[in-house]
Amino acid sequence: MSKFACLSIVLVILYGCAGVDYTQKNYAGLPATDFKTEDGRSYRIVENREQKKILIGPSIDPSASRSFVKGLALGSGIDPVSPVVVRDAAEAYLNSSNRRCESRDVTLIVDPYYEVRYACGFAVTRRKSVF
Repeated sequence: MSKFACLSIVLVILYGCAGVDYTQKNYAGLPATDFKTEDGRSYRIVENREQKKILIGPSIDPSASRSFVKGLALGSGIDPVSPVVVRDAAEAYLNSSNRRCESRDVTLIVDPYYEVRYACGFAVTRRKSVF
């Protein structure tokens, strides 16, 4: 095996480990929520309200979770999701709870999970109908 191939493998493993460590540090113990967007896509979301960020990725069924955990450092094998699609889903999730929020940045943490940092304005109030 070439030096380049060995170095590439080591870097991929380290990247995966760093992503897992980061995820555990920032999201351990926080509840996960399943969220479905208007287009029917399902996402698994963990929100850290204190730090104003969420971890979001495609929702996976329990039978796929074992292979996801096994493949965490080297990629999950789940079809990739575009950062733009993830951003839109994250904003839909945040706004579904009567908050006016928008994403600030989207970062791939551990394939296929992204972190979305957000900022929120004032709470949305529903107007009462006159009729």
